[in-house]
Amino acid sequence: MKKKLLIVFLIFSQLSFASLTECIEAGKGFGSQREIPIEIPKKCKTLLMSDDTSIVYAKSRDNLVEVYGKKNLLFIRIFKIDKNKYVLDKEHFISGENSKLSKIIGIKINTKDGRVYVMNENHGQKSILSYFYNVGGNLSPARKLITDDLRDATGFEIDPVGERLYVYSFEKSWVKSFHKDSDPDGRRPANSSHVLQVFDADKSLLKSPIDIKIYNEKLFVLDSDRLLIFKNDLTPISTILSDGADFQNAVELSIDENKKSLTIRMKNKSEIFYDISML
Repeated sequence: MKKKLLIVFLIFSQLSFASLTECIEAGKGFGSQREIPIEIPKKCKTLLMSDDTSIVYAKSRDNLVEVYGKKNLLFIRIFKIDKNKYVLDKEHFISGENSKLSKIIGIKINTKDGRVYVMNENHGQKSILSYFYNVGGNLSPARKLITDDLRDATGFEIDPVGERLYVYSFEKSWVKSFHKDSDPDGRRPANSSHVLQVFDADKSLLKSPIDIKIYNEKLFVLDSDRLLIFKNDLTPISTILSDGADFQNAVELSIDENKKSLTIRMKNKSEIFYDISML
């Protein structure tokens, strides 16, 4: 009888653990070396997916990767292809003290190296941390970009072909590039956290970058009143003015490589389309 009551109590405790704040607290001690290791309740998966969180998708030839992020929690779902359908293969959390996650600002997925990249903020210091997404737990970052050059950063994009991270600041009007494998603990040249290129000299050209996407070795930068196109070394190529459309209401830039289309999504859910082959 006592055993049955204990099981009922544990089930009730799991279901009543309904606060996302409590999930975040559980994440702080996730996987810690204690007599009874702290786990993140299953209910947190649903809460994280239903909350207004960062979510990104990435497809490869073999699978679909889906990542949700909030504060110090990364929830990853990996789907495999079975009979032309995506079937859930595995799902797990990355969190805990070793992960160094504190406040997730942005998430990107690189299926080429099998990592998820996270812009993180901890007590005002920003960093870009990456983890192999096939494994969950209280993981240390596979690579970590930690430098004062990330101060005032508001977003980033990854170029898996050029192996660079492009970081931008909406407030300070700059775009900087770093190697994607930057890490203070590494000894190879690729581990250097030095800025490779920076574009911040022409304030009349670049005002307040909102988003960046990469296609065919070009950077498409959504600015407050225009669309800028750069080479991957941050050399400007061309500028497209907004033609009366207020890009300050824009929230996202996306590129469909199959349709060769570029889409700017606005706060009111309206969209502006461009034929990327003509840009």
